[in-house]
Amino acid sequence: MKYFYTLLFLVCSFQLSQSQTITFTDLEFKNYLVNEICADLDNDTYVDSDVDSNNDGEIQVSEAQAVFLLEINQNCNATILDGLSEFSNLNEFRCINSNVINLNLEFITQIGDIEISDNNNLLSIDLSQFVVGTGNVYCNSNPQLETIDLHNLESVGRSLNFSQNGTSSNLLTDLDLSSLQSVNSYLFITYNNAVQPISIDLSSLTNVNQLLQISYNNLGSIDLSNLTTIHGLYFRYNTTITNLNLGNVISNDFYFTSSDDISIQGSSLTNINLQNLEYSVERIVIGNSVETMEVNLDALVEVDGDITLTYNSAEVNLPSLEDAGVTIAGDIQSISLPSLINGGVFVNTDNDDLNSIDLSSLTTGGVNLNNNQLTSLNLSNLVNATEISATNNELVSIDLSSLETASSIKLNNNQLNQFILNGVDLGLLNLAGNALSSLVLESVSLSSLYIFDSQLNELDLSTVLMNNLIINNDPSLTYLNLKNGQIINDLMFADLPNLVYICADNEEEDFVNSKLIEFDMTNCIVNYYCSFVPGGRYYSVEGLTNNDLDNNGCEVTDLPFPNMNYHITNGDIEATIISDETGGYSVSVQEGAHTITPLFENMEYYDINPSNLTVDFPGEVSPYSQNFCVTPNGIHNDLEVFIVPITDAIPGFNSEYRIVYRNTGTTILSGNVTFNYSFVNDYMEYVGSIPSETSVANNILSWDYMDLAPFEIREIITTFTLNTPTDSNFPLDSGDELNFEAI
Repeated sequence: MKYFYTLLFLVCSFQLSQSQTITFTDLEFKNYLVNEICADLDNDTYVDSDVDSNNDGEIQVSEAQAVFLLEINQNCNATILDGLSEFSNLNEFRCINSNVINLNLEFITQIGDIEISDNNNLLSIDLSQFVVGTGNVYCNSNPQLETIDLHNLESVGRSLNFSQNGTSSNLLTDLDLSSLQSVNSYLFITYNNAVQPISIDLSSLTNVNQLLQISYNNLGSIDLSNLTTIHGLYFRYNTTITNLNLGNVISNDFYFTSSDDISIQGSSLTNINLQNLEYSVERIVIGNSVETMEVNLDALVEVDGDITLTYNSAEVNLPSLEDAGVTIAGDIQSISLPSLINGGVFVNTDNDDLNSIDLSSLTTGGVNLNNNQLTSLNLSNLVNATEISATNNELVSIDLSSLETASSIKLNNNQLNQFILNGVDLGLLNLAGNALSSLVLESVSLSSLYIFDSQLNELDLSTVLMNNLIINNDPSLTYLNLKNGQIINDLMFADLPNLVYICADNEEEDFVNSKLIEFDMTNCIVNYYCSFVPGGRYYSVEGLTNNDLDNNGCEVTDLPFPNMNYHITNGDIEATIISDETGGYSVSVQEGAHTITPLFENMEYYDINPSNLTVDFPGEVSPYSQNFCVTPNGIHNDLEVFIVPITDAIPGFNSEYRIVYRNTGTTILSGNVTFNYSFVNDYMEYVGSIPSETSVANNILSWDYMDLAPFEIREIITTFTLNTPTDSNFPLDSGDELNFEAI
């Protein structure tokens, strides 16, 4: 019977506690719970009920325990929330725009979402037993906040946001999160500009799965000493703090698909320790616009993006960095990037006083080092570059010995005495403002070359393919070799008083002469025999070549032999020159013996008298005149025909072809030229030709010709319309092959 009465007592006690009415110190709190929509009773996350579910005007413990979400808002006039601890089954709690002064939530050990925001009178928050937040933890815009106890909080399932608190308080000095180990989403501590600097303890934090932002706080100190993995870090414009220790952070990496930058900026920081950071999936930005700062990034190897360092320091040292685009600004004297392989460097120093940089391992990327005090630049391993720019320095040497491609090289206004470039394909090469006495460019292809204020005696560009050349103010320059097998597009000369000889390709001689006239340089000789020695006198050899078709000796009435090739040599140098359409040739030479030998495509077809010419200056009178007489050696009927595309063959458009025919024999020819497109007639339609065809049959075009003299060249222009890729019978696609035959 004793046991029975005890059990009956326990059951009765339990039922009594469930039906017990809660006593409230502040009746405004009771009135709010009874009369306002402030609770979620069906766990659908919506506030859609009051708490007084039995409508008796009171709040029983059972009614409080039935609440999943409780919201205290501006409709609650209570300043004291005694009785709140009876809401023991909360999944979510909100205290927003309330009149509460002290918020005691020590009964909470675990909860989903909790938000305490915009409470203008709130002085303290007690969450001293709070261990696990499975959702979001928000505490924002509580201007009078003096204390908050979160020292037992270990993990947050989503985001933690502590912002704009204590902005009017003299007493908010500490944010103790010393037990917090992980945040599964964002961690924001921002805009907490308390009157006194606050101290933040995150000494147990090892991981934040999305952005960690601690910015715009009046921050005295912060402990992040055990943080190892981040997925974005913003530490921006916190005042007062001088040291930031992130020495255990190893990587800034993806979390699923989320990642962000590392951005550390502020005017008070003087020391940043990231000594173990090896990799960042996004860019790194570190800056201080006022103070001298030391940054330890000794282990950093790779950044998928750029790293921007903007601060004052005697040296920027990234000894392990291999892959990143690097931008450096501030007052910097020395930069050490000895391991950088890919990415490139842009430097913009405040006082233009950078005097040393190590880029000895760089192989790919751009280099921009303008306006500094560099005297040497070692880019010996650089192979592929975008822009290389080091203008307005004090460079006396630069090593580009491995370079293969670059969009531009700008080295104007330095102290270079010599410059060497070999086997490089690039755009602009600007060497203006250097007192060059030696310029060696071998097998270089470029768009433009600028040379100003040099001291070159001669300039050999015979292996340089270029479109544009500007040479200005070089009183020492006497000889320029432009003979490279390519016709230059534009030339500009100025202040070259001693330039007397330009060697050019035969086809560009007239163009170069026109430029000399344009720039009033009439004392300069242009020729295509490149035997000139600076300081020597020049002589000329000239004459005509005629075709003795009637085999009775050359007379003035005989036809000229146009476009004759001549080989000329002085024993050391040799070249080929070509006569003009009238059979005339002229070549300028210097002192010594020069041998000129006419050349034929078919040597057995012709005899020539004389077979060659040797002239020795100054023993002969200049100009020395020698004509050549070409006599047919037998009867040779030989017609050469070839086809040259004029436009690209694009399906659906017109395509033009040039048919060239030339008499390479010894007799005057008459006959016809045929063009056979029967192999592809289903894929193209004949439009017409200039001159018009004589006949067309079975997809073979024919043109008659009369009296084609030896070595005379004529041509025909033909036009066809090509099928489209959507042609129903014979579609023509890009990349298909079209075959023709011309006889």
